[in-house]
Amino acid sequence: MLSYRINRRGVLLPEPISIHALRGKFSQHIATVTDEKAKTAAVQILVLENHGLEIVLTKRSAFVQNHKNEISFPGGAAEKSDGNLYSTALRETCEEINICENSIQFLGSLEPFTTHYGLMIYPFIGSIPVLELEQARPNREVEAIFTIPLKWFMEKTNYELRDIKVAGGTRHQVIFYKPYQNYVVWGITASILQKFIYIITN
Repeated sequence: MLSYRINRRGVLLPEPISIHALRGKFSQHIATVTDEKAKTAAVQILVLENHGLEIVLTKRSAFVQNHKNEISFPGGAAEKSDGNLYSTALRETCEEINICENSIQFLGSLEPFTTHYGLMIYPFIGSIPVLELEQARPNREVEAIFTIPLKWFMEKTNYELRDIKVAGGTRHQVIFYKPYQNYVVWGITASILQKFIYIITN
């Protein structure tokens, strides 16, 4: 749960969430592979402290095969050469935005998410120094690297559920966040963020 403080006027205010607090929350959340036969991918939820916590996100380029121009975490499909799914997340993050293993402090992970297409996505959580983001460089798969404050994602007025039709004609309720500087976070990325926030606040 969130911790609180009382200001000079006697008003109860939530304490800012810190990297240290995240480590305490997620150190016990270690993902396990639940289906060895499923197609798997891994993403990296990168967090940095810059007057409050910020989440690192990418805008995919028009050159990728799937999800062109969409907002996502760094990450991608597992390869046979990856030792494990965390290695997948690290490799993909290094390839996509040039933030590599020696710059990332592991904080924990979330349970996997299954997309409407049957892909199992394993999210891992890590922190980076602000200076590392300044050194980030996108590869051909990434159009932009940017951050959004965690507290913005936590505001319930900033997102809504929409009923949309997916592949095969079935309809699903999907989370859409309001645009943030013209970036729209939705779908599985938004769902992962919601789970991340739920664990922080409960």
